[in-house]
Amino acid sequence: MAKPTLDIMKLTNLESPNVFPSFLELPQSFSLTINRDELREPYYFFCKFIKAVTVRHYRSEIEVEDLAGARIRVALCFPELHDFLLPITLFERSGGTILVVNPKKSSLRGGGEGIVLTEIWTVKLLPEVPSFWNELRLMIVKTHLSGTGRVCSGCDDANGKVRTCRACRMLHFCTPLCRVNIHNSQCHYLKDKDIAALFTGDWKDLAWFRSQSLSIE
Repeated sequence: MAKPTLDIMKLTNLESPNVFPSFLELPQSFSLTINRDELREPYYFFCKFIKAVTVRHYRSEIEVEDLAGARIRVALCFPELHDFLLPITLFERSGGTILVVNPKKSSLRGGGEGIVLTEIWTVKLLPEVPSFWNELRLMIVKTHLSGTGRVCSGCDDANGKVRTCRACRMLHFCTPLCRVNIHNSQCHYLKDKDIAALFTGDWKDLAWFRSQSLSIE
């Protein structure tokens, strides 16, 4: 796989915390009023799988937790074939993060608000907890946009001899220990094309995901 190409203008997309919004920050699915403060697409919703609430073909429901710690119900309303491509068991097995592109708040059956997902291409199952991915965003912003220069992604050191990772060219490490303990996992995940595009700010073709789980080439 080609190494991620960094474009500082595109990286500025990562500066806004709203790019990884909480549930309360999501726009309404249907609204007759114009809200100038509403999120602009694309945005990416990270949440943690908690449990399956109901399991049915074409209408399963799960409970998730967003970056702010709020519990939300998510209805999985995938078409017949897609329901088999991304079954509820994969969500249960992932035990980590669910990444969704451009979700909206919707009314759910039985009352209350949540998220309704109808296309598997807008969903990606990831390892680690959601805060891991937000911390990766913050590290990339700090390193490339804050003016502090290169910062070790392992210990946050900016004073020692910090080297750029030759594999991802996005993050840095100061010692072999930091590289093994922290950076190797970050670097490994950045080999996935969707994750590389997300964290380089290259969102032109990221309105849907190429794969529903990590695909490392």
